[in-house]
Amino acid sequence: MSKLNILFFAVLFSFVFNSVFFQKNTNAASDEIPKNVAKRLIDSCNSNNTWIKEKNYDGTEEKFSPYPPGIRSLTGNWISADPEGKKLISSVYEKHEFQVSKENRSFYLNIAAIACHSRALASATNIRIMKELDYNKLETDGSVTFGDRAQGTYYNFDLEAKKYGRIAPPTKITIKESEIDKLSDGDYIHFNVWQCWNGYKEGNHGWDDDVFNQWPGYCYPHKVTIRIKAPVKFNVEGNTKAAVLNSSQRINSDDSRFKSNGRYNPQTAKVGQWVSFRHKVTGKDFNKSNVSGSGHYQTFRNDGHGDYSVNNYNFRWNKESWDSRPTIINQGNIWDTINAVSTDREIFRVTRDMAGKTICSKMSYGVAAGGIDNVNRHNKTTNEACVYVPYDFEITPCVKIDKIRNCSGGDLDVPTNGKVPNDPNDGEEINIPGGGTETSSIRYKITTWRVPSDKESFVTQNNKRDNTNSDTCSPSNFYYQDYQGIENCRVVKDGAGKFNKDTRVADFIPSIEDGAEAGTRYCVALSISPYKMNSNQSQAEQAKQERENLDWRHSAPICIKLVKKPKVQFWGNGVYSKSGIRTSLSTTKQGVLGSWVEYEALSGVKIKDFRTESSQSTRKLAIEDYSSKSSFGQGKSSINSLISNISSKFPKKNFEDANTKVEVYGDANKQLGSISADKQTRVIYGKNIRISGDIVNADRAVNNDSDFRQIIIIADGDITIDQGVKRVDAWLIAQGVINTCAVNGAQNANDVNMKNCNNQLRVRGGTASKGLRLWRTAGSDGTAKDTLANPAEIFNQSADTYLWAQSQSGGVGKIVTTYTKELPVRY
Repeated sequence: MSKLNILFFAVLFSFVFNSVFFQKNTNAASDEIPKNVAKRLIDSCNSNNTWIKEKNYDGTEEKFSPYPPGIRSLTGNWISADPEGKKLISSVYEKHEFQVSKENRSFYLNIAAIACHSRALASATNIRIMKELDYNKLETDGSVTFGDRAQGTYYNFDLEAKKYGRIAPPTKITIKESEIDKLSDGDYIHFNVWQCWNGYKEGNHGWDDDVFNQWPGYCYPHKVTIRIKAPVKFNVEGNTKAAVLNSSQRINSDDSRFKSNGRYNPQTAKVGQWVSFRHKVTGKDFNKSNVSGSGHYQTFRNDGHGDYSVNNYNFRWNKESWDSRPTIINQGNIWDTINAVSTDREIFRVTRDMAGKTICSKMSYGVAAGGIDNVNRHNKTTNEACVYVPYDFEITPCVKIDKIRNCSGGDLDVPTNGKVPNDPNDGEEINIPGGGTETSSIRYKITTWRVPSDKESFVTQNNKRDNTNSDTCSPSNFYYQDYQGIENCRVVKDGAGKFNKDTRVADFIPSIEDGAEAGTRYCVALSISPYKMNSNQSQAEQAKQERENLDWRHSAPICIKLVKKPKVQFWGNGVYSKSGIRTSLSTTKQGVLGSWVEYEALSGVKIKDFRTESSQSTRKLAIEDYSSKSSFGQGKSSINSLISNISSKFPKKNFEDANTKVEVYGDANKQLGSISADKQTRVIYGKNIRISGDIVNADRAVNNDSDFRQIIIIADGDITIDQGVKRVDAWLIAQGVINTCAVNGAQNANDVNMKNCNNQLRVRGGTASKGLRLWRTAGSDGTAKDTLANPAEIFNQSADTYLWAQSQSGGVGKIVTTYTKELPVRY
């Protein structure tokens, strides 16, 4: 169908419809139109060129139109809120506000006519809404539409004399939805309704005749004015802010300490500080000066485990004419509260258990107001305001086992045939100061390695150390460098999260290998990242530490060091010590092995781990807390008495004959090389004497007591024995100490190892000194009981010592026995 045909169809349809409608309304009753619309029509018929005046919304009047006498008919229009035309909104004589909302934005254009004096047959033509004023805010649904010159619709009417009535169906006019929110109370909608007069059934005027107030149509526009009564319209804006305070103080809501930092850039709140949340809602953009309404809100908090309610409240609110931005809600521990409740719940003190948490608060709220059905409502949720509670800790990785209890690390001596002690697992594998918070999620590594025996001289470090190297076995990391090389290094456990204190770190120490040499170490250490966070760091900084694990702290390692616990044996004599006797016991698979004396052991104090009666298990002849009433056992005085007795027989001056040789050395330090006693008894006096070679009192044929010979070495200070010396057939008497392995003459305990001191030393003769340092490491190895029990030192006071002493006991200057005690035979 062509456009022309469509237009023709529409015109034909309109004509038919109007004809039917005209017939229907020809005899319309007078009450079909509002009273003031009818009055205006009647007044216009009778005006006799007097101006008909239009009433305005403000009560004033203005000239509308004069009508000549004898006018046969005229038309008029009005706006109603209903299609029946009864609820009048705007007409010449009467006007009412149109209450607008999104649900009520349509009104109706109605057209009526009147026969002034006699029957009237005519047409209202070219009826259209002109494209001017506010027409673009409107939509139409009906026969009257927007149009231009020569356009519009027409209605024929036939009215009996002095009758009036509607001559057209109502046209629905709707304010566009997009315009509703732009309208405020007191605004106006204006549009012009254009219409002309024509003869009955003569239709619209053409272009030439569709002009203002000229024959034949006498066309005119009627400016329709509608005053809007709009519902209350306004907007709201809400926000939540947090303040970090040093006390539980109240502050004003506009205090600069309130900040809106959110979840991804929270403020920092340290342990001990206070966090105060403030929730505020402000109204704005009101279309009325005085407004009242209702509201409700609920505040929430979230500490990482979901939202939970803190407060909720229902309230009424009012806006005064002078306040363009009223505060509707001001909730919090603040001075200037509005519609607030339980404000003390909006503030809390930061505690240690909150460390690492981002704590946020927000408020959901509803605000409603409006004089028309209370339709203006806002339901919103504020932003989240957040604080981050920083971790504040410094971890000390702490491997503890046996006697190593202070996180210092070190070597734990275990016999080559011994057992590795169990980790006590007392929950202190990591040490966190009591003033700190719990730790963040951490990554930890348990690393083990082997240090070969040839690196025994490298010391195991006893302190924690920090770096950025996560490869604990790397040659550039601490453990490798400490020993200048390690073997079999591997990470045996690698974990992340909260450190599991059930982890027995020391239990990861590798098992002792069969045939492992003494001096070999098996080590374990704990490394942690991050090991330190402080309360001055931001959430982003701590999150980066936790995520990237760049900073590592490595514990002091604990090493099981395969050692011998050397033994000493005293043959043919007893032992006395005023200050106590202490040796070591080795717990082996062959039993407990240790040091012993053939006869008794007397001590002025306690005796520890030392056996008597040539036994590995008994100490029946161990006499503790012994006190002598004679000169024997009085320490320095006893040594001096012994030296005095000897020097009375062998004066302290150089002397030599066929049987005796006395040597006196005034050097501060005297070194004695190899010495042998053949036919002479030799007595050597000195200050500090170093024995650097074997001293041999060779066996010889004897016929009587006078044939025995002895070597006696007496020092005012110390007597030291070099590491290579294996035999000393001499009495050793020192007012200082006797040291059995002074490496190259130096008494340095760090030099004592199996490389330096692994020669067994036999001393044939008695000893007396202030202290006896048994530093030899020989024996105590292998797997058999005999080899495990082999002593490092043997002190043998053999029979020739007693027989020689007996031969010297007669005459002046004799060695005199001052104390005797009967002892059991050796068994």
